[in-house]
Amino acid sequence: MKKSILLIIITTCSLAFSFSQTTKITIEKSTINWEGYYVFYFNGHNGIINFKEGTVVKANNKIVGGTFIIDMNTIKNLDIENSDSNKDLVQHLSSKDFFDVKNHPLAKLVLTNVVYEDESHLLITADLT
Repeated sequence: MKKSILLIIITTCSLAFSFSQTTKITIEKSTINWEGYYVFYFNGHNGIINFKEGTVVKANNKIVGGTFIIDMNTIKNLDIENSDSNKDLVQHLSSKDFFDVKNHPLAKLVLTNVVYEDESHLLITADLT
């Protein structure tokens, strides 16, 4: 009896994984848009940062997971026009106050839950380390 139940579980898991597809992202066409806000103010900043690599896991033609490596040395600010102020913000974000890019040049983003609100809107939960 235990062997039959174990066989059913293994078969079910194998079928579930056989319908999933892992696809590498195209680095040149992929960017992370970031936004940061002050806790007690109504403004903030925004910018971009590049992926180093990444994969998306799909099942039944829907995203169900993924893992991405982020190149923290590529962080850029897009909303500060003054070059000195822009440079200051990027240095501040790269410092030990925030991401400590010198000691952590790569970050990892792992999708832990994906909920489809409709066909074009997703609520994604992820772990960033």
